[in-house]
Order: sequence, then C-alpha cells, then structure tokens
Amino acid sequence: MNTLTIASLRLLLSSLLMVVATSSAFSAQFSARLSSTLAGRNHNEMVSVLVFMANQLDVTEVHRVQKLSAFSRQASHAVLVKELQDFATDNQISLRGLLDQAIARGEVSSYEAYWITNAFQITATREFIERLELRSDIEAVIEDLPPTSLYNPNQNANAETVTDLAEGAIGGLRAIGADQMWEMGYTGAGRLIASFDTGVDGTHPALSGTWRGNTHSSAESWFDPVHQEETPHWDNQLSVGSHGTSTMGIMVGKNDATGDTVGVAFDAQWISAMVVDIPGANYLQAFQWVADPDGNPNTITDVPDVLNNSWGFLQDNIDCSDLFWTPIDNLEALGTVVIFAAGNEGPAAGTIRNPANRATTEINTFSVGATDSVGLKVWSSSSRGPSDCDGVSIKPEVVAPGYLIWTAVPGPTFYYGLRSGTSFAAPHVAGAVALLRQYNPNATVDQIKLALLNSATDIAPAGQDDSTGYGLINIPAALALLPPNDQVNVFVQSIEHNPINSGMEIQFIATLRNSGFGTSNVNAELLEAETGMSIVNGFSSFGDIAKDATANNSSDPFVLQFNNGIVDGTQLSVDLHITATAGYEKTVRLTFTVGEALVKSLYNHQSDSLRFTISNFGAYGLAPGSALPGNGLGFLFPTSGVNNLYQAGLLVGNSPLGISDATTNTIFSVDADFRVAPGGNLQVSTGGVLGDHETYSRFEDSHAYRPLGITIEQRTASFNGSVDANYVIMEYTVVNDQDTAINDLYVGMYLDWDFPPNSGQDRSGFDEESQVGYMWHNNQAQYRGCKVLTDEGLKTFRAIPNSAIVYDGVTEAEKFEMLTGPMLPTSNFAPDQSFSISTGPFNLGPGESDTAAFAIIAGRNVNELALTAQRARSMYRQATPVDDDGAALPRAYQLDQNFPNPFNPITQIQFNLNRTEKIRLEVFNSLGQKVATLIDDVRPVGAHSVYWNGVDDGGQPVASGIYFYKLTAGSLSETRKMVLLK
Repeated sequence: MNTLTIASLRLLLSSLLMVVATSSAFSAQFSARLSSTLAGRNHNEMVSVLVFMANQLDVTEVHRVQKLSAFSRQASHAVLVKELQDFATDNQISLRGLLDQAIARGEVSSYEAYWITNAFQITATREFIERLELRSDIEAVIEDLPPTSLYNPNQNANAETVTDLAEGAIGGLRAIGADQMWEMGYTGAGRLIASFDTGVDGTHPALSGTWRGNTHSSAESWFDPVHQEETPHWDNQLSVGSHGTSTMGIMVGKNDATGDTVGVAFDAQWISAMVVDIPGANYLQAFQWVADPDGNPNTITDVPDVLNNSWGFLQDNIDCSDLFWTPIDNLEALGTVVIFAAGNEGPAAGTIRNPANRATTEINTFSVGATDSVGLKVWSSSSRGPSDCDGVSIKPEVVAPGYLIWTAVPGPTFYYGLRSGTSFAAPHVAGAVALLRQYNPNATVDQIKLALLNSATDIAPAGQDDSTGYGLINIPAALALLPPNDQVNVFVQSIEHNPINSGMEIQFIATLRNSGFGTSNVNAELLEAETGMSIVNGFSSFGDIAKDATANNSSDPFVLQFNNGIVDGTQLSVDLHITATAGYEKTVRLTFTVGEALVKSLYNHQSDSLRFTISNFGAYGLAPGSALPGNGLGFLFPTSGVNNLYQAGLLVGNSPLGISDATTNTIFSVDADFRVAPGGNLQVSTGGVLGDHETYSRFEDSHAYRPLGITIEQRTASFNGSVDANYVIMEYTVVNDQDTAINDLYVGMYLDWDFPPNSGQDRSGFDEESQVGYMWHNNQAQYRGCKVLTDEGLKTFRAIPNSAIVYDGVTEAEKFEMLTGPMLPTSNFAPDQSFSISTGPFNLGPGESDTAAFAIIAGRNVNELALTAQRARSMYRQATPVDDDGAALPRAYQLDQNFPNPFNPITQIQFNLNRTEKIRLEVFNSLGQKVATLIDDVRPVGAHSVYWNGVDDGGQPVASGIYFYKLTAGSLSETRKMVLLK
C-alpha cells in the first residue's frame, strides 16, 4: 500500500502552493456600485469597502494531492492554514503600514486583514479609498455589503393555511432518498454542518439539542461579528430574520420530545455564522472563521463537513466577479464541501446569482436549483442557467426540493411552516453531504460532489439542462459511487499542554480518533525529536478504538523536556508513530512552539540630524508612497525635512540563481524573501556598545524562491550628539544553516533616493578616496550615501539608471550584477537613478558565519559624506569585539552580543557550539580581573543562553562600568564587551 506521511505531505503541499497574480492591470479595479456610492459621498465621509490584493495563494493542486493519500485531511488542514496565514502576513505588510498611518491621521477609522483570502475590510474616507485605485498590489475594491439571502416571503405559508401537509412534511426527504439512508443507519451522527445565514433560533426544540456549542466552546460554534452574542439567536426585527432557522431545520431539524423530523441529517451537529442580511457583517469574516473555528490548525473535528450558503449577490451588483472564488477554493482545500443556492430569479435564462454562477469546472461552484416538494418538476422561480460567466456552462449543477418545504420557524410557540425558494433546496444537498461523510468520513470534496452529480435522477426537461442541471439528487445512489470506508484511520484529534518556555518539562495529552474501520491494541510512540527537546516519556497505550470513537492518554501523558536557551518563537517537532492490529501504522508530525510568536515590526532611528526607519525583515524606509509603503518615516535629513528615500533593501547572493533580498522584482513589487527567525523579534536598547540607540533582530531567507539557507543577525545603531548624528550603522552577521558550504557569497545594499521626491533630477557618484557611493540633487545641497565598514571592504558600486534597469522589473541576474558587476561610478544622464553597493566574497562552512556592515550617510556635499564615513568607520571599529591573546574562534563557535546592553541588573548572553565540548564563560572587569564564572562544564552542540545578574563569584553586586565576557572552548576563545549602568 502506498503511504504518504504527514511530513512528506507538508513538503509536497508547500511545493504546490503557488502565488497567483490575479490582476493583469497595474491599478486597482473599483466596482461600478462602489464608484456610484463614492460619487454621492463627501470627501471625508466614511465608507466601508472590501479590498482584494493582487497576489493570492493558489491551492487548486491540493485536491489532487489529497487523492494520493486517502487520509490526508488532517495533514492538509494543518499545512494549508499555516501557509495561508504566513502568505497573508507577508503580503499585507505594505498596506497594513499605510492603514496604520492613515488611522493616526483620521482618514481610516478601522480595518481588518484576512488570510482565508488575501484581503482587507477597510472603513475610510472617500478620499483615502479613491487613492487606493492607484495601487498596483490591489486587484479590486468593492463596497462592503452583507450577503443577501434568497428569501421569497410571498411563497411561504404557515401551518394554518395549508390543508394537506403530508407531502410537504416528508415528501422532499423521501424524494432525495433520505429515508432510505436512515434505514441504513446514516443519520448524520458524528458529522458537522455549517451555514452562513441570518441567524438561528438556538432555543428551537428541533435545533437546540444538536448545536455544537452544547459540548464545545461557543466561540467555535457560533459566529456573530455584529451583535457579539455568544449563543445562537435571530433578529425578529429583521424581515428575513427567520431564514436561517428554516434552512438549518431542513439540514438537522428533529424534536426529540415529539419525534418530529424535518432535517435530512438530524443527528449531525451544527454551527453557524450570523452574517447574511446583517448590516456591518461581511462574508470574509465568516469564511475565515469557518476554516478554523477553534483557532488550532492541528485539529479538524471543529471544521465542518459541509457549508450551506442560501445567499447570493444579484448580477447587477457584482456580475461574474471572481472575488468569492479564492475563499471558496481555500475552504474546500481544507476539506469542507461548499454548497450554494442558485437564486430565485427564474424562469428567465442566465439568472444564477453570484457566486453560484461560477463555472470553472463542472462542480465549481456547486449550485442547487429548486423543484416542487416531491422532486417531479422544477420550481418556476428557480434561477436558470447558463452561467453568465461564459454564456454556455450548464447551471445549476443539481436540483432538490425547494417549494413548500416543511421546516422549523422561529418564535415563542416554536411552530413549523412551509418555505419556498432555492434557499430551502440547497440545505437538502448540504444534509446529503453530511450523510455521505458519515458513510465515509475520509471522502474528498471532489469525490462527494461528483458522486452527487453523477448519481442524480434526470427530471424534465430530459438530459442535462439549464433548469435542472444533472437532475434531482439521489443520496443512496451517490453513496454507491463513493469508495467504502473499510480501512482504519486513526488521527490526532487534539493535544493539550500548558504554555511552553525554554528549559521546561511539559506533559501533554493526545486524543486519538478513528474515523475508519474499528481497530484494537492502539499504541503511540514519540520518535525523532528535533534537537532542542528530548523525550522523557514517549509511549502510551490507547486500547481499542471503534469507528468514530476516541481515546486519550490522560492516565499516562507523554512527557517532553525542552532545552535551556531556546529562543522564543522556535518551533520544534516530534513524530508520533501510531500502530494497531493487522499491521496498521501511521506517523503524525506534532509541532510545539516555544515562547512568544514572531512578529514583523519597524523601528525609527532618530538622532539630532536624521530619522530612518528599519525593520526586522531586510527592507528599510517603508514610508507612504515608497516602493514598499508602510507606516515608516523613510529617511529624513534634517529631521524636520521630507522623506526622499523611495526604496532601501538588503541583497545577499552567490549566483544569479541564488539571490535573497528585499528589493524590487520583475512584477514591480518588493521581494519578501526574508522571514523573522526564532529569536528575531525586534529588540531595542539604548546606550549600547554599537551605538546610543541599538536594535537587534534575526531573519532567515526561507521565503526566497531558491533559499540560500542562511540566517541573518541584524544590528542597527544611531548616535546622539552632532558629531555622529549624520549616519546609521547597519550590521549583518550571516550564518550558514546548511550542511554544506556556501562559497562566494556577497552582501549588498540597494538604495533609491529621489531629490526632491518625484523630481527626476537624481545624480549619482562614487568618491574613490573615502569609498563612499552616493546620490545627490544637482541644484540642492542634498547628498545621501553608503559606506562599507567591515574589513572585506568594497566589492562594487553601481550607479543605476532606473529607466534602463528598474522600470521593466529587476531580474535575479540583474541583482547579482548589482552585487558583483564591474564598478559603475556614475550615471549622469538618467533623470531617475538608484545605486547598489556590496562587499565580499564570504566563504562559509556549515554552521559558520561572517559579518558585513554598512553606514547609511547624509550630508550637504561630498566632503561631508567622506568625513562622516570616516567617523562611522572609526566608531564601528571601536565597537566591534575586542581581541585577546587566544586563538581566534572559528566562525562555527558563535558568541553573540549580550542583550540588553547596557544593562541593569540582568543581561542575557547567547552562544552556539558546533560540537560537544567543555567550555568556560567568564566575566572580567576593565583591569582584566576575573569577576564571575558563569559556565565551567561540558555543553552539547547547539544554541545556549545564560543570564548574568551583575553579581560576582562572592555574591556581591559589582559596580557600574565596562566588563568583558569571554567564551573558551578548548584552545579557542572569543571576547565581547558589555556595559553595566546603575
């Protein structure tokens, strides 16, 4: 039998998730309705909009991969949720920064970012929204309108007005074969149904017993973003308020006290989002919630089997817009079958509502038309195809009973009534999905939809047509087309443990669930723990687990020990190997996060003369209107001046196929190759060794198209006082994380200044004596430059005419030329210019590191730049690690600068070892006298950390002053300087 492990699936899925630029335009597209709305508003009047970014993650291949592994739903959910979240985080930083700054100015009142699709909800002034149209990273902007229910009040009837209810009550359920499924034992037990609707009367006796919130948290069972109530309810002041109760009744309704059954899958649990016809709610909020209701991507029992959508937008509002497609595709990739009602605008042709009108495949979007209550003929008002998207594709996919359907109605007397519309046909199909998932919980989304499609009973008119699609659903016939659930499938339903910190021993309880054939003698063993943690108790027995049953190891928890010195944000994994009788085995990868989450962030350096924004992801400036607009200041000199830095970013590479950077790319956006590494959250200190204002951060190049496999430790520094106020130091320690050497590596900076902004009067040059590359304005005393500070010195400086190199997009080969090409000291004739400056080469063995440093400089002429560069070089040399009389420590032995520095009274010292060895870590005063011994024993390979509290070996506090800490490993040693200030 072919098997696909969780680890290999994660790698495969990650390789298949591609970025898709969904817009071919270079500016955002506004919907006609939004343009009309804006035209009627004052320039400072607030409007709520949905903003869809141009880049989206393509998950279409996930469905194919799921077919390779019969039981991959849990694995793909964990991987895909994280990929979607990371993608959105990385691609939204520019617009987030702009929005944060606009909030401070009062132009934006609020915004919310989403990961289920790369999008925002923004409430802002008309003037601000209109400026978004100029952004190339936005695909579309539409008015933020709530989804609209498909409600036909004139077609409804209460019990008192209907003379014969027999067929209305059960005819629809019989017509689709639900009663036959019940006789076979399939009632929806153990399955979960979701809806987006107008609310649900959670106290209705036909619904109250099966709400998931009875046994799980309210937050994962009910989503109410507007009213913020914790339990299901409906709004009796809303004309369509009863709609959601009635649709849910068709899916799961059953009164246990009376035996009244109106639901297809009456033993299924349900959850719902109250977002349809609710002012202030939007569908993106709901899609993101339902994709991971409990907020834990490692669990799937909270993720519904099916989502019913008895809502849609009229074509004159949204036409065939594809804005819904990405969240639908992402949710289905997570394992949820998405069903849509077709609409009630028939019998005219081409009247399917959006997004039911999508027709990219025969099952996307899976839309449902309505028949009479016994399924013999199509209901007259059911929307008809073909899809208006292409004018030919058959719509709807299938039909189900939707005229005079007996279901739950909210109210104080809890009565039932008749409802009509495709709103009440779609829930029949959603209930059918729950029954089919009970038969085979591991059936994929496509398997279920194709089974429903290919088993449908043809009704008039004959054949596939734009009134009934493939025909009336037939659940027993669909079941016959699904693969049987005849294999064991034990998976991790949940893991429970306390928060994890470095040095802790933690117990965790695993709950296993079997969604396949019952099995016995289930055991689980922890194996292959990553470096940084060890297994203390790694074996537990779970006994027999029947089909759809669970078992846990609460009586004998697993125990893990986490090492000291693990930096916050580190994720460590361990395999859980599950075995059972008849040779069943399966390996699940469990991941634990130590400490706090990693966050991209900015810091504004400020001296007496300049202000400069840095980040912990390799891009700098980040001012509004820049190449990577954010809430940064850019570069201001003097501090009261205006920003003239359009772009600044780090480049690292060793070939045209090996470039990691944060600079302009071929699609006119900025590469986001760097990702915050464990321990890389931006840390700020004052009065440090490198400068008066210092930052420390770490980032890795794992987001590059072809990662080099490096981690970069970034330190930046600025100074008080007029002598050193004109520059900022940027230091990069590049660490080779690979098992093989990285040779001929170059490190560089790319800077694009505009004097004044957008003037087209840039000039560039290179001062040979001071080795400073610079740009300047030909009519004003404005000069900006960059100087290599480290001993490797300058590799190259290249003055870049933007019209020739940048305007058509910058290739990786051109970036490597920036790092290694011949000197180009000037480009006098280009009105818009930029420059690059680099150092190297560096040759790094496995685990080795080396350092490159630059000074970003401002002045009023070349002479000022040269003098400032000399001062920066001098200050940097004073601040770098002091030498001692021992041999130089190989780069694999890495002693980091302490943090904070200066400190009072505690500081942290971190170091790395490339082999297990006895070491000493000692502290000396400025006279060379030993003050304290912090470590004197054997330490293993890896990262280590120790704190010093400013106390000597005798237990007495030491005085303020300069101290040195020295790491000795065998005959090798390294020393660094630190300052204690009390």
